[in-house]
Amino acid sequence: MAVWGPGELVSDVPESCLRISLIAEVASSGNSLEIGWHKDATGEAECWYPVPVPPDPPHILIIVYVNDQPTCFTHQSGYILSAGYHGFRAQNPDLNSTWDFYIDGDYYWTATTSFASATVLTNAERYGDGTSSYSEWDGLRFQSKVNGVVSWKPWVSSYEYFNNDPVYDPYFYGDTHVYVRL
Repeated sequence: MAVWGPGELVSDVPESCLRISLIAEVASSGNSLEIGWHKDATGEAECWYPVPVPPDPPHILIIVYVNDQPTCFTHQSGYILSAGYHGFRAQNPDLNSTWDFYIDGDYYWTATTSFASATVLTNAERYGDGTSSYSEWDGLRFQSKVNGVVSWKPWVSSYEYFNNDPVYDPYFYGDTHVYVRL
């Protein structure tokens, strides 16, 4: 799964709660992987090392869940993202259970999961009623491998998969461009 051209919008607007924006692969087993960014004004995120001090800039977020146990790409002060569009990619070129994670074309991490492919989703989260949030993905793609050749293809259908926020509003501008306003 990937988003580029222009990519996923990273916002540096001050937040009063935890905010997450990412793309994910979710297997039928419930195991998953996620790549994107987050800002945490509260210290609630399960992958923060150390707990942030507000005002908190946006940071890279990569998580792999196996049997409900997260393995996280550890937060480092150098993994701050600037505001604007960034390319995010998780790829599995051998179609095994080993995934490589890239941001803006740069390699960041490799993780092993229990699955080789899964349902691809976008995900926007906010952890505070009454707070606003905004996520945008423009250039959504999926990985294909035919006759040993790996390629990236545009998403061919987008729809609302799950919604547990009463003020969540997804907007679809074709299948490869989605934004969520909270």
